[in-house]
Amino acid sequence: MIVPEDSYVNSKMKVLVLGKETNEWGEAENCKTCKELEDLYIEKIIGKEIGNNYPFWNFYFNYLLPVIPSNVGVCASNISLLGYRYGAIGYNIKLAKELGVFFERYLNTLKPDMVICLAGFGTKTRREYNYLEIMERIWGTYNQDNDLIISSNNEIKWP
Repeated sequence: MIVPEDSYVNSKMKVLVLGKETNEWGEAENCKTCKELEDLYIEKIIGKEIGNNYPFWNFYFNYLLPVIPSNVGVCASNISLLGYRYGAIGYNIKLAKELGVFFERYLNTLKPDMVICLAGFGTKTRREYNYLEIMERIWGTYNQDNDLIISSNNEIKWP
């Protein structure tokens, strides 16, 4: 459960950064309620205490946030807010339709001006395509030709 900072809510330009799924979020902390998950978000994400051992958070905290202007509000979340328990990758694809409905409502509430999706398309397993079923409800059919590619040396390749 995300809790957007006031800087996001009150900003004229809002950027939503999406990972894939929750992947163990709140399990180690034994969170049982939405309030406990929200408090964990405030502590770990807004408080910047999650650590760099996760590629998504390493990129978010060390590469993305430092280049975002201070007048732009940023919020981090996931495409699927209901991932499997720790150790299992992904989400229950039987829930894709319901998660798509929730995702659409979620976006309508957050009203981002820009969405940066760090879902890692193009992997060998192609497991990331399960997330397209959620996103296509909002943005239509995915076209890889529209991707913005950032290489390991931070050079940007425009489509």
